[in-house]
Amino acid sequence: MSYVDSLLRATTIGACLVDHEGRILEVSEGWTFAATCNALPPGYPDRRGNILKYWLSPDLESVVLYRGLKKVLAREAPFFAALVHIQGADGRRKCIMMAALPVPDVQGRSAIFHFDVSSLSQGISTPNVSWDIIEQMREALAEVVHRSISHEFSLRDNARSGTAQQNPADLAKLRRLSDRQLKVLALLAEGASNAEMARSLGVSLAVVKAQTTAIMRKLGFENRTQTALFAANIKSNDRR
Repeated sequence: MSYVDSLLRATTIGACLVDHEGRILEVSEGWTFAATCNALPPGYPDRRGNILKYWLSPDLESVVLYRGLKKVLAREAPFFAALVHIQGADGRRKCIMMAALPVPDVQGRSAIFHFDVSSLSQGISTPNVSWDIIEQMREALAEVVHRSISHEFSLRDNARSGTAQQNPADLAKLRRLSDRQLKVLALLAEGASNAEMARSLGVSLAVVKAQTTAIMRKLGFENRTQTALFAANIKSNDRR
């Protein structure tokens, strides 16, 4: 077995559908498979249970995940993703990317995705790796996840409606931005990193970070992922 094949075999993906209170309504085969292989912690919700209540714990990772999931379930955020560490029933410690977003046109329903990225994180788990590198990994994974998922939802919704129009409220938000900030937002929609944006715009990393922070504040978003998702949706509508 090649190294790449071993990575793919070690990376499992599962998903579940939950209501606005976090109660699991439906699970994918991948979610069930992880549970039957003891890859999930004892007591982790499977076909029944409450995913939100499970993460109601005092440790920092659980607090961040709980708050993020709760905002998505309450329709206060369009997307959330975080890296968490769990110990499966098999005793192995795993690095999991949890991502959540509301299901379009289905009131009170959200999708939660569970990616076992332990094999990808092994190379950066050494003590000499800075938290900046880990945060870059989290951002990169989150952007890949939300771009792929939102793209599929967008294709499905557009196939049903046949047309796409910009939301007037979104256009009003865009008017708050300066010309340079609009350029940064366009690059965010393409999934560009800070370094790539700095090269494209001919500015420093500090300027890119400052502009990104200003954009999030003006648009009313809490993190880069939410901002990038908003930008991607705007760009997707502009193409039609």
